[in-house]
Amino acid sequence: MSELDLYAKYLDLGVTLGRSGEDLTAWVEDKVRQDIERSDRQIERERKREEMEMQRQREEMEMQKQREEKEMEMQKQREEKEMEMQKQREEMELQKRREEIALQDRREERELKRLELEAETKKLEIGSRASVDVAGPKQSYGAQRPKIPPLHDPSQMDLYLERFERHAIAFGWPESEWASCLSNLLQDEALSIFLSLSPAEGSDYQAVKRVLLRRFGCDRNGFRSKFLSVKPQEAEISAPL
Repeated sequence: MSELDLYAKYLDLGVTLGRSGEDLTAWVEDKVRQDIERSDRQIERERKREEMEMQRQREEMEMQKQREEKEMEMQKQREEKEMEMQKQREEMELQKRREEIALQDRREERELKRLELEAETKKLEIGSRASVDVAGPKQSYGAQRPKIPPLHDPSQMDLYLERFERHAIAFGWPESEWASCLSNLLQDEALSIFLSLSPAEGSDYQAVKRVLLRRFGCDRNGFRSKFLSVKPQEAEISAPL
């Protein structure tokens, strides 16, 4: 209601109440002023209520925002924690797999060593049985010795010994056994020479070889003597220079 409407309302009311003149005017103005003040207070209260409501809404919005931010932060922390736990699980799984592989490698290595040890043991057992079954070095190498014919022509001693050495090397005979094996192939004078040697010389192939080559003129000095003793043929003497 406007101020004019208030004046008209209270003027009619004052006349009705028997007021007039200055008393009526003062009474009307007082009533109008009271109504205006009351209205202003009402308006102020409404304004304050609106401000309080707006403040409340702002606070609620701020609180909601904080709750959402907190929820987002908590969700982020949960996700990070889950990722960290997943990473730890993967690392543990990887470590477990590495340990399994390492264990498997150790098992395979032990198995390989066991097989190697078994093979070596069998090899030693076979060698031990062979050493018991045979009479000595001559029989043990005789099983794999090729059929070399005995020495018939001592003048070919150098060629015969070269042939013997090639066979011995081809069949992997240890040189410590060569002299003993060679003695089984010597005959007549060559055998007599071998038997005349001392045990130390008779077991040394190189010593036996030097003696035989020297005795039958197949060493350097023997070849020189043979060369000087050869007489030229008549055709060679009569041939013109």
